[in-house]
Amino acid sequence: MKNELSQHGYDKENEFFFKVNKELIEKHRLMLDQEKKKVMEGELKKDHWLKCPKCGDDMKEKNILGVIIDQCLSCEGIYFDKGEWQLLMEAEEQDKFWGWLKKFFQEKN
Repeated sequence: MKNELSQHGYDKENEFFFKVNKELIEKHRLMLDQEKKKVMEGELKKDHWLKCPKCGDDMKEKNILGVIIDQCLSCEGIYFDKGEWQLLMEAEEQDKFWGWLKKFFQEKN
């Protein structure tokens, strides 16, 4: 690189500032790339928030024994976020949950 810079008329002082500027540009580029990635992730989340993974329609939240689940407005699928199923299975009121589930599916038929 030194030969390359000296061939283009850079002396030691110019070479130093060239390297410093190059490092600053690379750091700034990295920072801009990270910001862009955050924005893109936010837009992706917004596009998919409360959307059914099966049919893509909107979902609504329902409270079951204090646990919020998601239900599709179109295909009526029920979806659990991480840990929600575990909470319902460990709940002291499991019988209420199973009763609710049975009643839910009977109403649909």
